[in-house]
Amino acid sequence: MSSTVVTGGGGGGGGGGGANILDVLKKKMRQTREEMESYREECEDAGRRMQAEVHRREEVSYSRSRAWRFPAFLWRRKKKEDLFQS
Repeated sequence: MSSTVVTGGGGGGGGGGGANILDVLKKKMRQTREEMESYREECEDAGRRMQAEVHRREEVSYSRSRAWRFPAFLWRRKKKEDLFQS
């Protein structure tokens, strides 16, 4: 993070330094807005990556939990079909 020091300029009178301060403040606001947008984009990207990983792990978990039962189910079904055909 950068810091900007604003000093009073325009030694001779009324509004000479006011425009300089305003320019510095506008520049600082622009920088802050750009930083905020980049942080927001990073946060959204991280959220999307996390959702994708959660979804992937749920699919893997489900397929692993069903994998050992599914062949047995098919085997039992096949055995029943064989019994009825005989």
